Amino acid sequence: MIWSWSPTSDRLRLDLTRLARVVPRLQEFYRKDFTAPDVTTYFAKTTFRDYRALELVTGSAAMHTPMDHDQLLYVIAQMGEAVNGGRVLEIGFGKGANIVYLADLFPRTGFVGIDLLDEHVAHANSNLRNLRNLRNVDFRKDDASSPVTAHASYDVIFGIESCCYLDTVEKQTGFLRFVKRSLTPTGRLVIVDGYRSADFMEKPPDVQRAMLLAESGFRIREMPSKQTWRRLAARERLVLVDDVDLTAKALPFWIRIWKVAHALLRVPWALRAYFTRHEETGANFVSLAMTAYALAMGSAEYGVLVFTQGP
Repeated sequence: MIWSWSPTSDRLRLDLTRLARVVPRLQEFYRKDFTAPDVTTYFAKTTFRDYRALELVTGSAAMHTPMDHDQLLYVIAQMGEAVNGGRVLEIGFGKGANIVYLADLFPRTGFVGIDLLDEHVAHANSNLRNLRNLRNVDFRKDDASSPVTAHASYDVIFGIESCCYLDTVEKQTGFLRFVKRSLTPTGRLVIVDGYRSADFMEKPPDVQRAMLLAESGFRIREMPSKQTWRRLAARERLVLVDDVDLTAKALPFWIRIWKVAHALLRVPWALRAYFTRHEETGANFVSLAMTAYALAMGSAEYGVLVFTQGP
């Protein structure tokens, strides 16, 4: 039975062949020439359609990888005195669910969220107007690689499955320089995300392809590895204080999603017809079909990095 299966090399080869038959222009995914408009188009066309369906399956409006709010627990663990009147910044807030959850728990803390999409800002602010008890939240449009509206001093800056969109060294460096300027002396940067593995280039070609396609389906050029974040953070005199591997905990969800995708690939004519009309949903499907392979076979990992101010 398919529901007892796990990702294997043979199934990966089969799924790569089937994907090429059902996703228009799949080979273009390897070009990695995505721009900010590609990302905003992707989310504008998927946040309130594809991710709404995912929310029904996972029960989470905040994350791709639901883990019973474990990701937010890592943020909460770093808040310290911020609970008594500090400031917290989330980058790439999406629908705003993370900040709403935290702001309700910590009414004395000021929360700011920035996101690239007008649609996300409008949606989050609309929800906020219905939550009249939350007066400690501010959602804004901004680019995390070079924020212009979020200048302040923050006790915590965090991103949950959003820092992967800082997919060039220039973007990562711009973000880390902002963090260096903006964190309080004892503040924390918390990155909860997927990463390319450090030994990505040593993996078999098909396993590399799984990660490349997973990234491109999400409209990401190259997810930074943990080693990349460490190296660039050290250059900005940010010090690593925690590194947690959550791959094993994240993998069961992605395997469940893969099983659905693997089953659907058996009806290529239906998928091809739908993806021809809904290109971004087709891109999403590629990621859903490939992420479990990348995590299970070692070209990707999932986890937490925490940095603080250095000397």
